[in-house]
Amino acid sequence: MMESSIVAMLLLTATLVLGVGVFAFYSVSFSAQYYTVSVQEHLIGLSKLISVEVSQPTFTAVLPYYNYFNVSYVIWIQSPTKTLTVVPFVASPQPNPFYILPSSAQNASLFTSSLNGYSGLRPFNLSATVYLPQGGQPLGSIHAVAYNVSSNSTYVLSAVLRPGQIIMLWLLYYYDGKWYRLDYVYLDPSGSGIGIYIVLDTGMYMGYSGNLSNPTPHVYLSKTGYQFGMWFEVVNIHQSPTLLLNVTLIPTGTTKGRIMWVLLYTQGSSLYVNISGPVKLLYNNLKVGQPYFINFTGGSQFHLSQAMNFTIYNRQGQLLNSTVLNLPEEINGYTTIISFGTKTETVANGISQAFLETMQNQQGTNSFWNISNIALHNGPLYNDTYLFNWTIAHNQNLYSVVYWYFVWPNGNPPPPQLPGLEWYWHSSTSRYPYVYYVPEIGTNTYLLI
Repeated sequence: MMESSIVAMLLLTATLVLGVGVFAFYSVSFSAQYYTVSVQEHLIGLSKLISVEVSQPTFTAVLPYYNYFNVSYVIWIQSPTKTLTVVPFVASPQPNPFYILPSSAQNASLFTSSLNGYSGLRPFNLSATVYLPQGGQPLGSIHAVAYNVSSNSTYVLSAVLRPGQIIMLWLLYYYDGKWYRLDYVYLDPSGSGIGIYIVLDTGMYMGYSGNLSNPTPHVYLSKTGYQFGMWFEVVNIHQSPTLLLNVTLIPTGTTKGRIMWVLLYTQGSSLYVNISGPVKLLYNNLKVGQPYFINFTGGSQFHLSQAMNFTIYNRQGQLLNSTVLNLPEEINGYTTIISFGTKTETVANGISQAFLETMQNQQGTNSFWNISNIALHNGPLYNDTYLFNWTIAHNQNLYSVVYWYFVWPNGNPPPPQLPGLEWYWHSSTSRYPYVYYVPEIGTNTYLLI
């Protein structure tokens, strides 16, 4: 009987111990499950409140091969958290970008913008397993450069990529010892037409000349004031002379004079001008891939009745050189024949835009200089058509403005011909300037840049 009681006691004790163990195991399991669900709901809730806004892209070629492009966006990120971690990277597109992971060559960076220009965010190296909020499943292990960003802030995203590639942004959040990807964004610049076409070689743009039977308007240079300006970029350094611009000046009507020309050409890293024979070095430190703005001015209103003042600027608007060169004779009543680029196969210079303007009297001086200031300030790729039209429409003391804009901002081939656009005052009684499309004679060759 005693033995039975002992056995029963042992069985009861074992049952109680087993029950406590099962209860403890159940409690731990239930607690872990409850914790996972709670974390998941919290992270998913955060991810639904994140928003990212992205501007239109801007493009710049990456020299010297032109099969890479620098693409920049302005992005604005808002998050319910004070900070987020962003991993930007370039990748080849896949049917489901959800599973695209960053590679070692991210080719993308984040910057902040201020009055002093762009400054890079401080990056850090992130080596971790990244999880998804849904179920806490691992997405993959990454070794990437990351940036901490503040919520409700604006940043500049810059990336270098080939045509056809996309840009990914992972938005990560560190919570309870793990990295979670709350959201991701992918950008496809090729949908906006990656790259820009800039003229390399053209036929001749012609103004009025009776010998050529071109229609009016009469595009001629008078002694009052005239100016020509252009943006160009050195594509490759060549030691042989490579023509950049040819302006031929032909006397019209009863004007007594001889044909003159102004040739601009590059050789090595130098820019030269040839005025009907004499050659002058304008600048000797040209850099591949750097845009330059050059213009030359003449006319008695600027004390240049028999001379031209040449100036050259860099992309930041800094004056690099200025020089005055004499002309064989005074210019008055000359038509112009303008040829851009070279007829050879040498890919040396790209031209994005150019303008020619003439002034009737000194009351047009402010608008006269405003034309070149507009082109210089806005840079090589900005389309100044509207601003030039507005400038001459509000000042009849300018005689004419001719404008060539060679940039073709999409992925399709450019047109075989691209006419210049001219605004001019037909008479003193006109309310608005006339518009004329200056035809091109010859075949364009465009450079993908």
